[in-house]
Amino acid sequence: MSVNEARRIELLEAAQQTLGREVAVTLMEMLPPSGWGDVATRQQLDAVERDVHLRITMLEAKVDARCDAIDARCDRIEAKLDGLESRISHELRTAVAEMRVSTIKWAVGSVVSVAGVFTAIGGLLLQFR
Repeated sequence: MSVNEARRIELLEAAQQTLGREVAVTLMEMLPPSGWGDVATRQQLDAVERDVHLRITMLEAKVDARCDAIDARCDRIEAKLDGLESRISHELRTAVAEMRVSTIKWAVGSVVSVAGVFTAIGGLLLQFR
């Protein structure tokens, strides 16, 4: 026969008549509300604890593996960015050097041209004098 709420009340009333109200209430508080079949044993709790611990350990291993994969990927990206930065820096230095050479050539050409113009003007002035 299963224990239901009506049977629990009958037990409480019988215990009150025999043992007194205070002792009967203490006795009822010590009994599980739905019967002993629903109470877990220490071995069952230990098994659940081992299962939960195993699952947490497996989850930690998965998280660690994902973190390692992310770290490796970040390292590869960082290496690529370092290479790109180096290449851009080299290309920029090369472009600046080429611009300097071009500017110097232009300046020298301009000075030579201006000198040629002044020489020509000077020659004309000497000829008309």
